Amino acid sequence: QFNLPFALGCLGPVLVVIGLLGARTKHLPKQSSERTFWLLLAVFCLVVGIAVQGERYTLGLVHITLQPLVVLGIAYLAGRFGESTRAVKWLAWTGLLVDTLLGVAIHFWFQSLTFGDRNSPPGGWGITSRDLLIGSVKANWKLEQQQGLTYLGDSVEPYAWICAIAAFTMALAFLALLAREAGGRTGAGEPSINQNPGRAGAGSPNAPGGGRSRERGPRRSRRP
Repeated sequence: QFNLPFALGCLGPVLVVIGLLGARTKHLPKQSSERTFWLLLAVFCLVVGIAVQGERYTLGLVHITLQPLVVLGIAYLAGRFGESTRAVKWLAWTGLLVDTLLGVAIHFWFQSLTFGDRNSPPGGWGITSRDLLIGSVKANWKLEQQQGLTYLGDSVEPYAWICAIAAFTMALAFLALLAREAGGRTGAGEPSINQNPGRAGAGSPNAPGGGRSRERGPRRSRRP
């Protein structure tokens, strides 16, 4: 989430490139007000977002200053999912699965860990309080201790397993829905059988004349 390309996910940059290359094949006007607007917006957010941030961070500050570009990129990928080919759909589904497991599930699992003082024995995976008390976690911990605050997570800690089951069920249902979409429908680059005019019969809607019977001219009477 700190750098711009991979803020769209582990495979987000690849999917964006595939989408842009596919858009070049469409007959779009080279000069349009809408295209100019989005191009200027991207450049504006990139330049101004970096300029207004005075803090220097080696990994990047996309999660603070360049969120408009990230939202636009995710909206672009979501909008092109339905018209993508089956291979691209499965590629996007695989990237989403990896991001869900390694980027979301593990992140929330680390945030749910509790810790004591610096002399406490290490917990699972050898994690100690020195590993957890960094960045914003350390700042929140100090604020809670100094002000005597009670966070919302502290109140719902006894019911954490219910939240975990609900989140897992929702994620599983969402991934199953996308898998069905990726494997059940035909993308824009894969014509279906019904789109083949050679297989359409005379009474088919795809046949010339839209399934109507051919009109014949008036019959000529034969001379005796």
